Amino acid sequence: MPPPPSPPPCADKPKEKCKENECNHYKPRKKQKCEKTCGLCEPLPPSPPLPPLPEVNCRGLSDDKTPCKIKIKKCEKKPAPKSMNKCKKKCKKDARKELPLCQKICCKLGFPV
Repeated sequence: MPPPPSPPPCADKPKEKCKENECNHYKPRKKQKCEKTCGLCEPLPPSPPLPPLPEVNCRGLSDDKTPCKIKIKKCEKKPAPKSMNKCKKKCKKDARKELPLCQKICCKLGFPV
């Protein structure tokens, strides 16, 4: 019979009664059993900063005939990789049209049409 799975790295031990307001009174051994409740877990590392948008020359491109539905602020919101991937797909789809509507915005986002 395999041993029971170990708890996640930062969790209270099973069947341990832990109360946040009593952590200051626990003995060290009890605190180790109540890591999560007593705030002894190490914080998650900070997420990497967003890379700056590439500097590109978008002169000569325009979006002024019909308003573009792709918004730069929505593309840069968090979680960045996911939102940027959505915008990249929208730019590719827009580029396939006979008259692309979002040339300038896609160019500024780094997805030239």
